[in-house]
Amino acid sequence: MARNGNDDMDGVEKRLDAIINILLRQTKLQEGSSRAHIALLYSIGFSDSEIARVLGKTRGYVSSELALIRKAKKND
Repeated sequence: MARNGNDDMDGVEKRLDAIINILLRQTKLQEGSSRAHIALLYSIGFSDSEIARVLGKTRGYVSSELALIRKAKKND
């Protein structure tokens, strides 16, 4: 049975998410908070839904953390 292109892309996407997650754990942010990971991924262009998928968090959680990050930057 032949797989279609969407199945292949879903598999690639899941593997890339896993790789990113592993790399985040090996960075200086390893012992950092989820907020630090979220800030990093957002700064390199990930959307809130992509960040949620990579970190295994809900989109709502990521969105609220991004709001706090933006608020902190605004107050700096």
